[in-house]
Amino acid sequence: MTEKLLQFIWKNRYFNQQGLDLVSGETLVIEYPGDSNNGQGPDFVQARIRIDGRFWTGSVELHLFSTGWIKHCQGQDENYHNVILHVVWKKEPVELKRNIPELELCHRISRLMLDTYAGWMQKPAFVPCERSVYLIDEKKWARWSEKLVMQRLERRAKKMEDSLRRNRFHWEEQLWWTVAAGFGYPANSAAFESVARSIPLRCWRNLGRILCS
Repeated sequence: MTEKLLQFIWKNRYFNQQGLDLVSGETLVIEYPGDSNNGQGPDFVQARIRIDGRFWTGSVELHLFSTGWIKHCQGQDENYHNVILHVVWKKEPVELKRNIPELELCHRISRLMLDTYAGWMQKPAFVPCERSVYLIDEKKWARWSEKLVMQRLERRAKKMEDSLRRNRFHWEEQLWWTVAAGFGYPANSAAFESVARSIPLRCWRNLGRILCS
């Protein structure tokens, strides 16, 4: 097991989610595992979970073992103050200054998945699963590819629709925000868009008039 694989499993929920319990014994329901964080801070942000029926939203950090939280000095890092769940491969006895809910996954992941991943890592290829592609029926592959394209388009459309509602369907303003976010892609898109949102399009127009006068 590696942290990269554990993050992949968490993101795609490739583990048994029936009757989830925290290490403390409290019940856990995962409504959304969060968005992958490519910058500083926790592995996933904007996650949504329920602990004993109580709703929480925030960040999720993953480690192979419970002591990873201490080894990486994350208790002193302000970027991790919003962590609502610590996901580990195997739990360990550890004392933390802050009581963070912890979930252990070692007994909830298919052995077949782990063996397949181990085989890929022993014989690395450009795309790890490329030697298995020929086993998939051609029609099934086509349907799967089409479904992935549609899901991606739906996600982008939903994000655009939500953004347009916030700016009262001002399409020119939305274009300005989108272009700015594109300049920061992929790691700094959110930061670039945030800056663009703080500078209304009318300011640029006024600046243009001043420079041309």
